[in-house]
Amino acid sequence: MFRVDGDGCVLYNSQLDIVSGNKKTHITLDPQVGIAIGEYPVYTATTTYSTAATKMIDEDKAKFWVDTEGNLFFKGTLKATTGEFDGKITAREGYIGDGSSGWTIKGTYIYNGKSALT
Repeated sequence: MFRVDGDGCVLYNSQLDIVSGNKKTHITLDPQVGIAIGEYPVYTATTTYSTAATKMIDEDKAKFWVDTEGNLFFKGTLKATTGEFDGKITAREGYIGDGSSGWTIKGTYIYNGKSALT
């Protein structure tokens, strides 16, 4: 059902899929899978005779998605001029600082060109 009134526009039992003409890009807004963008098709759907379709994000094709639990997933590089994290950060490798005068994270240790912390 599609309702437009003084309170706005509401789509009931609906999903919105935007697919490029060459079917390479897929953007979806779906109450079952959340919001996602990636390669077409960004989600898989399975249907049985007795049940409605069950949809799941295809993690090999999705590049960015927010699930219905509020979890955010993305592939690529996060670029920001500032940032703030509250909670746990897990990293297998990388840099803290600029990479030359900061700290380097490698596997099971972190170092800054001096004694390694293991």
